[in-house]
Amino acid sequence: MPHRKLYEQDQVVNEMETKTEAFDREVEDLSHLKLRINVEAKFLELHLLTLQQELTVLKDFEDVDEEVSNKILNSLKDKHDMERKVCVILLLRNLWPVPNM
Repeated sequence: MPHRKLYEQDQVVNEMETKTEAFDREVEDLSHLKLRINVEAKFLELHLLTLQQELTVLKDFEDVDEEVSNKILNSLKDKHDMERKVCVILLLRNLWPVPNM
């Protein structure tokens, strides 16, 4: 009978050791997974920061582009106004020619 108790005790101890080792392996695996996830998160943070910086640069260029476009539109408007004035002057000269002196 005492041998049976020792055998059962050994079985319980072996089972505890097996479960403890499995638990330790699982903790180690989870620790490695956590590390990989943290590294991935840092890379994603850096990528997000880069995208935010690119967006800022694009917004700055958009402002400059809008300013240049407005200058071009104003210049075209001025050109068309001048062409209209020239046409009016030419039309008036043809209607009332200036006498030769």
